[in-house]
Amino acid sequence: MSQPESSTSKVAIVTAVIAAVGGWGTTAITNWDKLFPPSAATPTNTASNRETLSDATKSAATRSIARALSFSSDVGDKTAFLENFPGLTAEEVRYRGLRKGVFLQVLAFRANGELLAESLNVLKRQGERITDADIARVVADLPSLLRMKLQWLRGEAIPKLTSYMQTKRAMIEQRTPAVEVALPESLWILPGTKSMTYVTDLPSLEEEIKLLEATL
Repeated sequence: MSQPESSTSKVAIVTAVIAAVGGWGTTAITNWDKLFPPSAATPTNTASNRETLSDATKSAATRSIARALSFSSDVGDKTAFLENFPGLTAEEVRYRGLRKGVFLQVLAFRANGELLAESLNVLKRQGERITDADIARVVADLPSLLRMKLQWLRGEAIPKLTSYMQTKRAMIEQRTPAVEVALPESLWILPGTKSMTYVTDLPSLEEEIKLLEATL
């Protein structure tokens, strides 16, 4: 089957992004599709196009997830630091980073578990420090992550961004409005250490809500 160029390039990107945001940085790219907008022909997560998604979007979703895993070698060396958290291993920290990245980048893989799993398998074959157990676990976690994302968008991200956009400061600033928002506690990588992210671009957040409502 030939692969549509727009879909192929999109999959080739999704792997690199989830990685960058899954690490320790406080600033995350929460609007990937603003930079790489999906084409109007991008298939949604339905039974009729499941084959198209898994076949035509592998390459782009893979690059986007890869950056989210790039922090793992650094984290794995911080054994002394992890001693402050009994029972927390470097492998678990890496998985939590991946899970956080998946949460933030739902638009990048169109909330599609098949595309997410395929992308992670590509990364594993390319030598990334990811196991079959990691892939099975994050895919199993995906429905709860999608529900959590929908609740977070409705209750935290969108209300706070909207409120900020109505302030005098936002009105006079010559830049895209952005506000820092805490992630759900279950996504904090280290216990008691709050994870924050910046949200921006209200239309993209509203698009993500529509995607999640159609998927769940």
